[in-house]
Amino acid sequence: MLRREFVGGLLVTVAGRALAAQSPKKPKTSDEALKERSEGLRPNVFIHVASDGKVALVNHRSEMGQGVRSTIPALLADELGADPGRVEIEQADGDKKYGDQNTDGSNSIRGEYEDLRRAAATAREMLIAAAAQRWRVPAGSLTARDHAVWNGGRSLGFGELADAAGRLPVPKQESVKLRPRSEMKHVFRDLPLVDARAIATGAAKFGADVPLEAMLIAVIARPPVVGGKVVRLDDSKALAVPEVKQVIRMPEPKPPYKFQPWGGVAVLATNTWAALRGREALRIEWDHGPNAVYDSDRFASELSRAVHQPGHTARNVGDVDTALAKAAKTIEAEYHVHRNYRFLMSFAGVVVKCSHVGGMKTLKAAIFDEQHLDATELDSRLDELVAHASASGWRPLVKNFSRRRGEYDYIYAQTSGKDLKLLVVSVEPDEAVVLQVKLDPVKLSNFINEHAGEGDRHGR
Repeated sequence: MLRREFVGGLLVTVAGRALAAQSPKKPKTSDEALKERSEGLRPNVFIHVASDGKVALVNHRSEMGQGVRSTIPALLADELGADPGRVEIEQADGDKKYGDQNTDGSNSIRGEYEDLRRAAATAREMLIAAAAQRWRVPAGSLTARDHAVWNGGRSLGFGELADAAGRLPVPKQESVKLRPRSEMKHVFRDLPLVDARAIATGAAKFGADVPLEAMLIAVIARPPVVGGKVVRLDDSKALAVPEVKQVIRMPEPKPPYKFQPWGGVAVLATNTWAALRGREALRIEWDHGPNAVYDSDRFASELSRAVHQPGHTARNVGDVDTALAKAAKTIEAEYHVHRNYRFLMSFAGVVVKCSHVGGMKTLKAAIFDEQHLDATELDSRLDELVAHASASGWRPLVKNFSRRRGEYDYIYAQTSGKDLKLLVVSVEPDEAVVLQVKLDPVKLSNFINEHAGEGDRHGR
């Protein structure tokens, strides 16, 4: 269970138990059975080989039309030896377990090329090891290609080996060997984008495409000059535009501006056209600030003077000064490139829904990051937690343990008059989340009954 799934579904889970909702009990599974049970092969967060032969490859970077959902899976599939026709591409959520998910600077492949290959090579070597055990032959005599492990003319499919491979120890990534480039069938070649048709036809859904009930569209009148501020605002005509609901003055940035929002005035409306018309109707008097005297020619001169001043040496190869001094002829030129407005191919589309759960009175949260606890420390901390909770009158409602992720989830309950107090703890070796919630059980029950089925309607 992922932490966000656990915490996100907290109130529904707790309500069902706290309000005595009946559900059939599942049989307990012993520790021995858990050790033997396998979900196929999942050596890391990027690769999953199921026992039916399907291979799921995770794309952990944001697809913005640049094709990263095609290139990352193609790279993983080539290194693994998978048949692209039997591969399913899964889009990762934002989670630190995937490492760096920052998607910019054309860096997804360039920056993670070898790490991604090693993730796939780890799975490949485990499949080969499983086949070597079954055939009783050296692993070095086997190869993985076309969705199978081969020993001469005979083969075992990835699905046939997945469960056995999943029970093997996972080798360290630095110890696995990468394929020679000659065996890479799909990378270094032109490939179709898996999402091209969906993107071109508008079927692909991005953050900006998400509709929510009662959602408003905002457009912003930005200061004409960086650092400018609003002196006077007349929004009466903007508010008179049909479907315009509100006008908001944005916070003013402070230098250095860098990545701060640049301020201005936002117009909120039920649709984009109304918001644009409302922005046009705004009457704003601006104070352009110190950058009002900015002059392109003067700035170019300042840059020219700056490049002739001693600077910080980032890289020093050879002896440039000596080489220039010995040169028979030197040519020196200075080039200036005009500043251009860059129209972004991609933009940040953010959709936020703020909900108040009926019946919730108070919520306190604590997040502990970068804990780096080993198994002994984790068990010790949890023992302390359980003892403290029990001594303080908390009654256990839910206990969940994921052996594969090393994650513990607990929910404790305590009555406070007519209210219900919940203590929620979700812990794994490097992170912990603790929530304390105070609820009105009757109002919470009514809220859940009123919103029953919404998760299914929205595909959650």
